[in-house]
Amino acid sequence: MQRQKVQSSNISSVGYNGMYRTLEIEFKNGNIYRYFEVPENIATKLFEAESIGKFFHKEIKLKYSYYKTDADDDCLDCIHHAPTINGPCPLEFTSSQNCPSKE
Repeated sequence: MQRQKVQSSNISSVGYNGMYRTLEIEFKNGNIYRYFEVPENIATKLFEAESIGKFFHKEIKLKYSYYKTDADDDCLDCIHHAPTINGPCPLEFTSSQNCPSKE
C-alpha cells in the first residue's frame, strides 16, 4: 500500500485503501500496522487532523481491528481474516504470491 509522509512526532507515514477500507500506519520506530474496516471519512479526518498522533489515539487505535505487518508485506489487505484478530497475521501471508486477496 502506498503511504504518504506526514508531519507527526510519532507517525512517519499513512496510507488508505478505500476499496478494502484499510488504513496503514508506519510509526517512527519502523513498526507498520494495518487497521481494518476504517470508514473513508475517518481516514480523511486523520490526514487533515491538526495533530495526527492525537487523532490516531482517540479515533483509531483501539476502535478497529489491526495487525502488525512489515515493509515487505505487500499482501494488500488480508481482509479475509483481519476483523477477527488483533496481532500478527495468523495465516502468514507474507507476499502477494500467496495472499488470497491477489487471487
